[in-house]
Amino acid sequence: MRSPGLPHAVLLLLVLAGSTVALAQTSIPPLAVRPVAPSGPTVEGQEVEGLIRRIDPAARTITLDDGEEYFVPAGIGDLAALGEGARVKLRFGVDGGRNFATALQVRR
Repeated sequence: MRSPGLPHAVLLLLVLAGSTVALAQTSIPPLAVRPVAPSGPTVEGQEVEGLIRRIDPAARTITLDDGEEYFVPAGIGDLAALGEGARVKLRFGVDGGRNFATALQVRR
């Protein structure tokens, strides 16, 4: 005669094993602070279009008519070919609170 507790013990073991596997698959441990997705000006790949108000070739920055300053790394754009009043479209990101261009197009 079988013990009536054996099937219950096996069932309990399977339930516990399934719970352990489910907990192991979560990427954030229980009670951990969930990360917040970046938003606003910290998101990479934002775009802006405007008129150049000021160019600082030594610092490799341009200031647009919205008052924001953008660092333009070498290889992204030729600052010598740009002039104040030129309309540009920038793709940019933010690094340490500083706007940096990742693409620059002169608009006509």
